[in-house]
Amino acid sequence: MKLLKIGLMKVKLYREISGIVKTLIIKQDAAGRWWAIFAVEIKLTQSQTNNGSVIGLNAGLEKFAALSDGSIIENPRYLRRTEKRLKHAQRVLSRKEKGSHNWKKARQKLAKLYTNIHSQRRDFPHK
Repeated sequence: MKLLKIGLMKVKLYREISGIVKTLIIKQDAAGRWWAIFAVEIKLTQSQTNNGSVIGLNAGLEKFAALSDGSIIENPRYLRRTEKRLKHAQRVLSRKEKGSHNWKKARQKLAKLYTNIHSQRRDFPHK
């Protein structure tokens, strides 16, 4: 991909871009990862209807979800699992001199931990 004022960039497309690309946003997150966000104009078609079996879903705080057939999906609590590693990374960061090279490395490690938790939480409902 060729961008104005930047030049050639490698892009890892996870799916084909269907439609006409209107805008592109290049973004870097706190963990240092770069993202290309495309705004695309597409023509809408009528959505397909699913005539399969229907089940009710009750989302909660203690349990992730309760289904109408009586089964319960537990909440994985990803933050609780990594709490010990987070505490350690935050303690290491707080002891560094603010703005130093080692402080930046420690901040990067902490940001990666939070990004990992965020990704796990975002991914869980899809599985």
